[in-house]
Amino acid sequence: MTSHTADQGRRTAAFAEAASVIARESDLSTVLDLLASEVRAVTGLPTCAIILVDPVDESLRHVGRSGLPADYPARVEEARRNGAPMATLDAYRARRTVIAAGSKARVLGDPRWAPTQNIVADNDWDTFIAVPLIVRGTAIGVMTGFSPDRSGPTPEDVQFLEVMADHAAIAVDNARMSAQLQLRAAEGERQRLARDLHDSVNQALFSLTLQARGLQLRLDRTDEPVDREALVSGLAELRELAQEALGEMRSLIEQRRPRELRERGLLCALDALAESCARTTGVSVELFAPEVLHLDPAVEEDLFRLVQEGLNNVAKHARARTAVVEVSAAGADLVVEVIDDGVGLGEPSGVRAHFGMQTMRERATRHGATLTFEPGPDGVGTRVRVRVPAALGGD
Repeated sequence: MTSHTADQGRRTAAFAEAASVIARESDLSTVLDLLASEVRAVTGLPTCAIILVDPVDESLRHVGRSGLPADYPARVEEARRNGAPMATLDAYRARRTVIAAGSKARVLGDPRWAPTQNIVADNDWDTFIAVPLIVRGTAIGVMTGFSPDRSGPTPEDVQFLEVMADHAAIAVDNARMSAQLQLRAAEGERQRLARDLHDSVNQALFSLTLQARGLQLRLDRTDEPVDREALVSGLAELRELAQEALGEMRSLIEQRRPRELRERGLLCALDALAESCARTTGVSVELFAPEVLHLDPAVEEDLFRLVQEGLNNVAKHARARTAVVEVSAAGADLVVEVIDDGVGLGEPSGVRAHFGMQTMRERATRHGATLTFEPGPDGVGTRVRVRVPAALGGD
């Protein structure tokens, strides 16, 4: 395990990445695999697994993992059916963190663990930690990991694991609610509402979660005096994020158009979006646009959501320092671009599979627009470009 001083910045970055991933990524296994990888990177644990427990028969389903062989989940489930005693289930039943030193020796000495013994014997795993995933007071699963150190994780690492388990529980609950909504969404209007929630309110709510947990961690650190100025600033940020979330939700309920967009138009809404993104993510965002722009309200809304998702992806994927939003005319066509100086697109198949990218394409298609993803200037970063035909009416 790493020291408190060395890990503090990495823990903070991991919390931000976790909130970002949960807010913007729709595939649950992708989210949980990334959370498991973050846990290993920060704590130095050789393994991390996120397991859902069936409430009826207590069967185990690994839904996220890092550092474990592909067949390990099936072997663990076989051991459970053999009646092997499990700290995983102890944590689930008691709804509290369980730390079990000397786990390797117990596994190797118990024939009920035979399905996993060859894997455990080949690895430097000793202390086992299990942290319950709790949603509205009910345990739904467990985050687990092995430590090579018999003394186990530090108190700071345990606290970190518990926060990350909270994030995992939120992700699972969010996915379940989303699945239920999709089952009921027989009408296209409900599907559109789900997309709008993904694009706006979800982001604000998880930003609130992140800020609140960060403040709690500061207050829980009894070895340091409370920084009143930082606390006041953090509370002010919480209030502002709450106002934004409430405003977005009210807009969705009333007209589905963001308040800034409805009251002041696309350009002012994009300016506010750029400012908000820069404030909450640390990415410097500049907007270049004409002073006046007259568009159909439906086109305005979809262009706003396209830029919003583009900036969300910059914050999540790009590891960029700066981003630019450009709005320009090409004859009667309107061109909107989001350009960043980050790491680039990566694998195209991953881009196409991303829920946010899919909704971006759907929004562009509604207006006969073309949407492209390509490398940025000089091959650096990414350029997302949408061209809406005849949007300016030939002006």
